[in-house]
Amino acid sequence: MESSNNREKRGLDKMISIIVPVYNSEQYLSRCIESILNQTYTNFELLLVNDGSNDSSLSMCEKYATIDNRIKIISTENNGVSSARNTGLDASIGTYIGFVDSDDWIEPDMFEILIENAENYKADISCCNYFMNSTTEIILEHQINDNVVYSDRDCADFFLERKTFGNSVCNKVFTKRILKHKFDLGLSVGEDAFFLFEACLNSKTIVCCKEAKYHYYIRIGSATKIGFNEKVFQMLKFTDMIIEEIKKKKTSSVNEAYAYAFTSYFSVLNVLIYHRMEKKYKFEYEKVVSFLNLVTKKLLNEKKISKAKLLAYSLFYVNKSMYRYLITRYYNDKKVDFMT
Repeated sequence: MESSNNREKRGLDKMISIIVPVYNSEQYLSRCIESILNQTYTNFELLLVNDGSNDSSLSMCEKYATIDNRIKIISTENNGVSSARNTGLDASIGTYIGFVDSDDWIEPDMFEILIENAENYKADISCCNYFMNSTTEIILEHQINDNVVYSDRDCADFFLERKTFGNSVCNKVFTKRILKHKFDLGLSVGEDAFFLFEACLNSKTIVCCKEAKYHYYIRIGSATKIGFNEKVFQMLKFTDMIIEEIKKKKTSSVNEAYAYAFTSYFSVLNVLIYHRMEKKYKFEYEKVVSFLNLVTKKLLNEKKISKAKLLAYSLFYVNKSMYRYLITRYYNDKKVDFMT
């Protein structure tokens, strides 16, 4: 057993506030809470923000609170996950902040590894790899292929490159001092990504480890069964917000921001085509195509957009019927919704 003095020297005595939004999570909640209570890093407060649940979630939270005084329960009306996370941020007292979703779970040493890395590298954000879990399979995501450190001018670009980081806040810890912002309540898609982007803008150092320590639980369902959802247009909103923030705060990365937005706009294009919604949402469709045409010309020679996406968009540009056929074939084989 490591001595408390040694842990203090390594910076492993600092409190982390772990924020878990809870809404009708009775089926998964015990697994989530117990994975947090079993952490090897023990100096934490667990903020369970009950977001107006009408199942047994609140009583389950209260049961756990009677057996572990590190648990704090906050109950609110049902205002959504972003509002619940903001409530948790307002109540948090830790030096570090972590987020876990109520249907997910974490490995016992996740927070110890993340905080130790943050202390060793004096990092504002520390992250790890993750698993995608369903009822039938476990997939290791290879977002992070090696242990990497980004500093100062690279932090925002690191996010924009989409190479290693992921858009979720849940496989990371943040130093509270950089969280000068909240989750945007106007976003129902991309709220994690925009919060993360702003955190990167405020960061001087980011450290990532390739070990997978977070388990996302995904509910399987094909794109055809899920159907079209207007929330997809929120992807355009938050990527436009990113471009505007970069123009104001980090003009040297404007082209990186356009390249980041290309991927989001291209995803929306694919959703519209797959669900044959170009006529119904003519304004949005024309906006997407116009933006993609502009960015393709702007960045064609800068190698900031993947060759595969450029080739795919070129096919769309020259033969829309063939592109629709191929995109339909491709997404009919997908197991999960591709509106990401």
